[in-house]
Amino acid sequence: LALRMNAVKRSRAVTPLFVQTGKDVLLELQADVPKKFIALQWSFNGSANLVSFSSGGVEISDSFTGRVEVCNQSYSVKLKNLQKSDSGVYSAVLIKADARPVITEHHVRVQVSPVTLTVHLLSSSSDSCNLTVSCGTQELHHINSTLTCDNKTCRQEGGERSKVTTSGSTLSIYLVKDTIICNHSNQVSWRKDNEPFDLSRYDKNKTQRILSLLQPHLVTVSLLTIRIK
Repeated sequence: LALRMNAVKRSRAVTPLFVQTGKDVLLELQADVPKKFIALQWSFNGSANLVSFSSGGVEISDSFTGRVEVCNQSYSVKLKNLQKSDSGVYSAVLIKADARPVITEHHVRVQVSPVTLTVHLLSSSSDSCNLTVSCGTQELHHINSTLTCDNKTCRQEGGERSKVTTSGSTLSIYLVKDTIICNHSNQVSWRKDNEPFDLSRYDKNKTQRILSLLQPHLVTVSLLTIRIK
């Protein structure tokens, strides 16, 4: 009984596979297949059937026609030209008269999506400011970090520096000299967004002083224009 329970646990382990966009992935069984069974099916995300092996032959889903190669001896499947929408869990289900165990699962992850860096001002003075920085993906994963900056440098004071998303990619915020960087990566790809830091952009007091100095000149120009007319 103990040996059987261990075998079941090993067969349900999800194997991560990282693939570049446009490349192929080989889905292999990681368990022995008995001689007698009704069918063996590969499915995508638990619902969409990919390939079915049975005594009647091999049946490939219409939505994957032209993108699949199969091996009848090993029941493996090669999925070609992967796109971002192909990311997900591919499961092999063995259909028998008395059970339908999942014998293999592969979690395929294609290249990461682009990210967006957003910077907001929390507070400022004449020589420093506090910023909140948000780094987000198209899948709505995000992290927030707090920065304190002066005329020379920025430093991270709080919030998150990085986290691993539910898809296994890593989202991070970090500083390189005077640039704030948002990075999204996994084992096969990375995407980033960045913004150079300029204290004058976030210094409200400096902006108000500049406007107050310009205001009299703007009025004078307006009056001169009226007199000419």
